[in-house]
Amino acid sequence: MFVAVGITNEIKYFNINNRNIYQQMKELVSTEFFHTLQEASQAGIDKNADILQNEYDDFANIIFSVGTTCHECIQSEKTDSRIVCHNMLIYTRVELSGLKKFSIKKSSISFSYLEKAIELIDKQANYIEDFVDCPLKHKTVRLKWLGTLLDYVEWVYGLHEFLNQNDEKVSLKVLFDTFNPIFGIEVKDYAQYFRTIKNRVKGDRTTLLDMQKKLLIQRMEEPEFKNKKMSS
Repeated sequence: MFVAVGITNEIKYFNINNRNIYQQMKELVSTEFFHTLQEASQAGIDKNADILQNEYDDFANIIFSVGTTCHECIQSEKTDSRIVCHNMLIYTRVELSGLKKFSIKKSSISFSYLEKAIELIDKQANYIEDFVDCPLKHKTVRLKWLGTLLDYVEWVYGLHEFLNQNDEKVSLKVLFDTFNPIFGIEVKDYAQYFRTIKNRVKGDRTTLLDMQKKLLIQRMEEPEFKNKKMSS
């Protein structure tokens, strides 16, 4: 995975997986833009506005490249690389904030660019944080189905009737497409399975739902559940 590093009129790339983590963390604070702000904060010297703008543009280019790298990591689910990108931004943000403690004047051009850089980093860091802590947004939860295929079809059909009792429009296809990958089950002709269920002997037609009801009642009769119910 590569991140573009902008130096005026030149783009360099580094491999985010192979480089030393410390070097990656220091990448943004090694730019001309950061050095300019550092000089302004320590010596109170402002550079020409055009020069500052060019250096800021190069700095911003790196920030946007980090975001692009993060997006590619999201697609490939490389959480470690996303964390490296995030750490780089956080490190740089702290270093930029530290410059405010020196003699940089709030009325200076350098201070305004410092504020812009911090805001840019905050927005990019927030973007990455939305994904680093929520890996399940991009993965399918896997569960094991313990019953038969007929049980599964009965369960989905029962859920379908429950969800559509108020004239909702949830289709059987949507439900099967949703739950098939979760349980690792492929049911193509679920209507054929349902016909088999419909032909069951009366009195024993909903074996799965009856079993669920029985198991739930047993759970409700357990002493622990009763005590919670009485205390609520």
